[in-house]
Amino acid sequence: MIEIHEKQLAELKPQQFNAIYDHHKLREEYINYASRLRDAKVFTGFPELDSKMNGLRPGEVMTIIAPTNTGKSAMALNLLYQMAKQSNDLIFYASTELGSADIFERFVQLHFRMNVEDVEKMYSAKNVNDSEVVNVIDLLGHVYAIIKKLKPTELTQYIQYISENTGKRPRCLIVDHLQGLKLPASVNKAESLDMTMQYLKEIALHLNLPIILTAHVSREEAKGKMLSLYSGKGSGEIENSSQIVFSLERFVDLPEDVKPAFHIEIMQEYGFGKIDLLKFTAHKKKRGQYKDVFLKLDLTSLKFSEIKPIM
Repeated sequence: MIEIHEKQLAELKPQQFNAIYDHHKLREEYINYASRLRDAKVFTGFPELDSKMNGLRPGEVMTIIAPTNTGKSAMALNLLYQMAKQSNDLIFYASTELGSADIFERFVQLHFRMNVEDVEKMYSAKNVNDSEVVNVIDLLGHVYAIIKKLKPTELTQYIQYISENTGKRPRCLIVDHLQGLKLPASVNKAESLDMTMQYLKEIALHLNLPIILTAHVSREEAKGKMLSLYSGKGSGEIENSSQIVFSLERFVDLPEDVKPAFHIEIMQEYGFGKIDLLKFTAHKKKRGQYKDVFLKLDLTSLKFSEIKPIM
């Protein structure tokens, strides 16, 4: 019997034991992980949230669920802009809704905090050699927009191809939006979405980068209800495969009894239609003490920023 076991052990290839970690290997792996972590995390650009959340780590998936016409794409582009400023590593933006002109235009709006008409005038005047304008282009130098209704499996191919050709490492992938991807053929849409989420989670782990997704909410959930962890359209695997889940809701859609008070200057801007107010709520988190963050959306530049209710 002993000889049989020894023979079986001898036939096992060494790599079959790679999944076994003793305490020494666990420690060494974590030391290597922690030493790279500081330069590998990405941040939202919202100071209070970032201080509590302490960044999104490689291998993690964060999903932002919101009803139609709430500002999902504006949020995705705000995150893209902030992350482009944090590092020279590659930032990927997979858009299933916005075209190339929309993406560049909104990026310039965010950078200069100007309205779309002024962006048009600036570039139609061919004033593109201005030093500030060149700075915007430089800031976009490591941002790659993939404007196509992609299959989830194609995302890896695009990221690896660009990474190999630029010699830079991928830092983050933003997908706007989840339901716009070409879902795999399956029995039903819910099952296809489950497969897509599972594959995106594998991409995050395999490529060792964080992924941020925007996703629609179901029509039933969008009607006069506060959003929850289970509000995502085709929900199920969305909350299972995402380590972090936020919802984005407009202030006007919140029940009256949960609407906080804001300073009069903010309410005046809101009343005059200069800004929109939104609630950014964490329904699932991996670490940190954070829950609700209130944001204002400048309707001129489409820039989000944190605001504090009156306590």
